Amino acid sequence: MLVYAQARVDFERISPNRFRGPSDRSECLSVPFNSLPASEQEGQVVTRLLEAKLGHNVVFLNGAKASEVSLKHLSHPPRVLHLATHGYFCSKASYSDISLMTESPLLYSGLALAGCNRTIRGSGDTAKMTEDGILTALEVSGLSLMGTDLVVLGSCRAGVGPVLQGEGVYGLRRAFQLAGARSIIMSMFDVPDMTARDLMTRFYTDWLSGTTKSKALRNAMLAELRQRRQQHGAAHPLFWGGFILAGDPR
Repeated sequence: MLVYAQARVDFERISPNRFRGPSDRSECLSVPFNSLPASEQEGQVVTRLLEAKLGHNVVFLNGAKASEVSLKHLSHPPRVLHLATHGYFCSKASYSDISLMTESPLLYSGLALAGCNRTIRGSGDTAKMTEDGILTALEVSGLSLMGTDLVVLGSCRAGVGPVLQGEGVYGLRRAFQLAGARSIIMSMFDVPDMTARDLMTRFYTDWLSGTTKSKALRNAMLAELRQRRQQHGAAHPLFWGGFILAGDPR
């Protein structure tokens, strides 16, 4: 097993309304990512739930340990891979004509890992850096995940990407499928940090009790919906409807 919590190296300022996406909207990866306190809690809870059900062969990596190197040098594909961190997608505003791109469209989406803010600020020693902390979808497609039953991307906009005519969406979903993952849970828009933590806790509790992945995710979303209606009288989809499941639903 491998459970990834967010990479907190160089992250600043804590807010209870933090989102798991870039703080910048005009230019892609031009503003450092903010801290996500609930994602570390999510990683700890998911680790405990997996250990209780599947034994102690679970690895929890956080802070500086949640690095590209750790992910790219796994000794064998994990059965479950959970990443709770910032996700990003560079929208069409960031490039002129996708049909004329000379680079892979899988470079336009990815995840933030340890050291990413040093790269964005330009404060790292690039001569000594083997990884920049920004895990692109193209890099994900080169991972060895054959045999991985489930990848959970607790990040913003993990399910979106550039659309190429005749090819479909190029993003993290396609990348993890190319890497061999059997099923993927991902978000379609920006997700509040604490909401993602609570929803993932509900999902894992239900799924590890024997419910199918698709039903466990649906149950978790409905539980969040009902709770917010009880507490606030209404429930915007932002707080419960951001995640979808692709691949094997069982």
